[in-house]
Amino acid sequence: MPRASSPPFDGLTDTWGRRNRKLANRVCPKCNTTFRPTRETSRYCSRPCAWANNGGRNKKPETWWKSTKGYINGRIWIGGVQMHVKKHRRIMEQRLGRALRPHEDVHHVNGDKSDNRIKNLEVIAHGAHSTMTNLKRHSRAKAEGRS
Repeated sequence: MPRASSPPFDGLTDTWGRRNRKLANRVCPKCNTTFRPTRETSRYCSRPCAWANNGGRNKKPETWWKSTKGYINGRIWIGGVQMHVKKHRRIMEQRLGRALRPHEDVHHVNGDKSDNRIKNLEVIAHGAHSTMTNLKRHSRAKAEGRS
């Protein structure tokens, strides 16, 4: 009995000749290289080509979010370099007109880590800040009545 012939294959083959490709190769409009798209909407061969196409118009000057610990963190551009900063430290550096020293911490007076008003922020030494913060903590031994 003769073998059943398979229907003609209209799909694409990979580099080893397997018939498993769904998307045809495309040409990158930025660098004119041929690339294999990973999804239907892929237009550029790489992220640098996609970023170069927008002319820098989508480059945000700063982005802020609230961290899981309650601080306002952000990404800002300083001198053409993107840096991660904490907003309360950035505000205090701008207020002082200098960078904070390694032994200096910025303390939130009212305890609200997202309240970054100047009147709520103060610069104190790291050791003093640690002492102040640890005095507010309640140990398990004190809570159970043991000393």
